Amino acid sequence: MLRVSSLDVRYGNGVRALRDVSFAVHRGECIAVIGPSGSGKSTLLRCINRLIRPTEGDIFLDGVRITQTSGQSLRTVRRRVGMVFQQFNLVQQLPVIDNVLIGWIGGASVWGRCMAQCRRFPIEARDQAEACLERVGLADRAASEASQLSGGQQQRVAIARAHAAARNMRRTWRAGADQSAPSR
Repeated sequence: MLRVSSLDVRYGNGVRALRDVSFAVHRGECIAVIGPSGSGKSTLLRCINRLIRPTEGDIFLDGVRITQTSGQSLRTVRRRVGMVFQQFNLVQQLPVIDNVLIGWIGGASVWGRCMAQCRRFPIEARDQAEACLERVGLADRAASEASQLSGGQQQRVAIARAHAAARNMRRTWRAGADQSAPSR
């Protein structure tokens, strides 16, 4: 379960991006965060993934207070919380499958990360990446360079990568609200 309690974010210039935000998401639930541009949606997601630290309040993931984690514990939290950035952050020259496998690297051992530099991934990681691409309707594009995909397809690769990175989370697949229909 994810629980956000009395979250506030204030920036140094006095802008208050979040004010007293509280909610809970239970395992298996799907929620949407909606609002106009500048209302704090991205700030909230960045707090949950601890890319920024809230000014006040707490965030708990499965009972662990992640607002106070750091180091290895924080890296573990980030692997469990998949996030699709607005820019997708794909490596355009790499094949789609490798872009998904990049999500696996964060949880890999030092040796695994070294092998990943040579694009050598364990069979189970590759199988998982292929399954994630299948879920978003892009299994047939696994060998294509990311640069050859449409914007909607690139977004689905980013969703597959986030799901692969959060492999320890629930196995239920919940697609993004603005995900385009699979095209073949």
